[in-house]
Formats: sequence, structure tokens, C-alpha cells
Amino acid sequence: MRKEKYDKKCKELIVYEENTLKRAIAFTEPMKEKLSENGLKVRIKLYWSDDGHYSEEASSERKEIKSGYICFMCISICKEFEDPDDFDLLHICDLFSITRVAFIRPFHFFFKDSIDKMLKRVQNNYEQILLKGYGQVLEELKKRSKWKEPLT
Repeated sequence: MRKEKYDKKCKELIVYEENTLKRAIAFTEPMKEKLSENGLKVRIKLYWSDDGHYSEEASSERKEIKSGYICFMCISICKEFEDPDDFDLLHICDLFSITRVAFIRPFHFFFKDSIDKMLKRVQNNYEQILLKGYGQVLEELKKRSKWKEPLT
């Protein structure tokens, strides 16, 4: 792939990530008041990795766009006083890749994932929290989770 075309694709990915973040912020804005009334908050954050998956090396700063590049969006609902980055605490969190880059000789492939399913999950979690309460929803999610031990 020629450098100009590659650079153009990289710029498109960055614009897509920024627009996706704006869309998620706008989507969750109407939820904030009700969550706050229940002592909860919503936090949206992007993470980047250059090894093709989410790991401890994921960063809140954009990585170089190359093979293995991936951008994740995390939408967390947690208690107002909790830090969503504290992995010792359990909170309701949706993690979803929004862009990826793979190199399969001789081409780079650029992927843009839809966040529609993620936003539907966030909406469902929000509705369940209003219906059942945060603690009950958290317990139900823990039971369905594949993680049986704390992530330490």
C-alpha cells in the first residue's frame, strides 16, 4: 500500500475513533441524571494497544498505527466515589474494539467496528439498574461472568 493511501487510512481511523467517542458521550448523556440520583456515574474512555488485543500494556494514549493496532472503548457505570480504573473493584463495564489494523502480506487491512451492539448493552444495563438496582445487576453480571476469581 502506498504511503499516501496508508496515511489517509490512518487519518480515517482516528476520525472514526473520535466520532465514535462523541457518539457514545451523546448516547449516555441522558442517563447521567438518573444515575447521579442513584449515586452512580458513567465514564467513557478509549484505550489503545499495539499487540492486537487488550492487555495490561493497553494505554490511554494513542499508539502508532501499525499491524496489531487496536482501539478499545470502555463504558463504565460505577459508584460516584469509585475509580473505574481500579480493577480490584467490580463495576459494570462494556469493553469493545472500535478500530483494528492487521497486516497480511502484502496489504494492511483497516477495520472499523460498529458500536451499536455495545450501546444496546449499555442501554440494557442502565434500564436494569433503574429497575433492579445497581447491586442486584452487578451480582447478576458476576454470576454470568467467565471470571471466577478477582483479576489481580
